[in-house]
Amino acid sequence: MEFFQKGCWLVFFVMLVWVAWVDIKSRRISNEVLIFLFLNRTFVLLIGCLKEDGIVMEAVLGFLIGGGVFFLVYWRTKGGVGGGDVKLLAVVGYYVGRERVWNVMFWAALLAVLGGMQGIGTEKRVAFGPYVLAGTVLVMGMGGIR
Repeated sequence: MEFFQKGCWLVFFVMLVWVAWVDIKSRRISNEVLIFLFLNRTFVLLIGCLKEDGIVMEAVLGFLIGGGVFFLVYWRTKGGVGGGDVKLLAVVGYYVGRERVWNVMFWAALLAVLGGMQGIGTEKRVAFGPYVLAGTVLVMGMGGIR
């Protein structure tokens, strides 16, 4: 079981780095990669739910919170945040759970504001994927992976 969990996290972080890189280059986040990550996590959750109570509910709540909060931001800012960012935060929430997704969103937003300050006065759009990666690494580094 632990082999599958560690493999799942390794795939998650590698793919998250890929998402961040592509987002920097093209300002797009691939639906196919997000679907793959979702299915990857679902597979491990189905195996893990036999051993850990509440792990599936924790993941589903993380998915809903991450996606829901960023959907509200997307809707409110009328395009200030892209649809790919909404889906990315939903998938990240699915991995990190309901408690940690709040921290990921906080760190990602803070880092994006600090990083975006370099572009003040320009119309340059900021790729949010790298900040989600950084926020996720910070949060998981502070609390470990499950």
